[in-house]
Formats: sequence, C-alpha cells, structure tokens
Amino acid sequence: MISETSIPEHKRYSWLKMISRECLSIIRNGIPLYGCCIYPIIDRSDWDFPDIWHHSGLWDIPDPDSLQREIHYESLLALNEFRQELSDLGLQEEVPVTTDVLI
Repeated sequence: MISETSIPEHKRYSWLKMISRECLSIIRNGIPLYGCCIYPIIDRSDWDFPDIWHHSGLWDIPDPDSLQREIHYESLLALNEFRQELSDLGLQEEVPVTTDVLI
C-alpha cells in the first residue's frame, strides 16, 4: 500500500501522474498493490496555522467559512487517466471516465 501522499496547489496533476506511474510499475512487476491513499482527498487546513489551506486534495475548499467543496479538475483528469490505464491492463472490466462529480 502507498499511503498518505499529497502535494499542494498547481503541482497536483503532475504529482498524481507520478503516483500513477509508480502504481503501474508495481503492478507490472507482479508485486501486489493493495491500495494507494491520496491524502487528503478533500482540502485541509495547515496543522499549525488553521487559517492556511493547502489546496492539496481532489476537492478544494475555496471558502473555509462555508466549507463548500470545489473539484480540482486537473486532479480528476489524472485519476481518470490512471483508471483508464488500469482498464487497459485488464484490471477492471469497465472504467467510466467522467467529469461529472458528486459533491
């Protein structure tokens, strides 16, 4: 399992692509991969400075007062591309790639 991984702001797409490549490499080498934890999946504030938000999740919280979530579309794209690569390897029968997001 790959756990508690993240990167903030505009680097999320390239970071998720790197994590995807690592996961695929593990799988292609016949090593069991039981999961990959993307932390945080929803934006979070800094541990020491709660007024600072990292923008490191699949969903951002642009307004901490309302806590309304907003999808980070580049991250969603990276995840959908990874899901498609898994499907291409025959690891999933059907991978719906979508831009529709339930919030």
